Amino acid sequence: MMKTKKWNWIPTIKINELYFDKIYLDYKKILDELNANIFSENEDIYDSFIFEENGIKSLIYFEKNSQFAGMEIKNNLFYKDINLIGKDIEEIKKIFGYDSLVLDKYDSVDCDDIRAIFWFENNKVESVTVF
Repeated sequence: MMKTKKWNWIPTIKINELYFDKIYLDYKKILDELNANIFSENEDIYDSFIFEENGIKSLIYFEKNSQFAGMEIKNNLFYKDINLIGKDIEEIKKIFGYDSLVLDKYDSVDCDDIRAIFWFENNKVESVTVF
């Protein structure tokens, strides 16, 4: 299902073939395909699993009831054929039509309307959490 190294994101709906908020009773198969390992089981609502692509670590989240809760992607995250990784805040504003975006103290921008958090390092998108 997810052999690709390209992550195609449709905000609030899906990433590749994984639909946000959908229950995947066989989600362990998805984790196996990604070669994902448990990262944190301490969360109250969801478990985090870590996987690696070309030496870059990303996270995938499933709630306790097997519901897909999202991902934090650090590699090849595409929105309408545009790779968001490495873009600066002005480019992100333009891509999504925002008038203004302000980095918080964690160097991130929370965009509730598209259910995403953009994480910046050296003024470039380092990773994006989508949910």
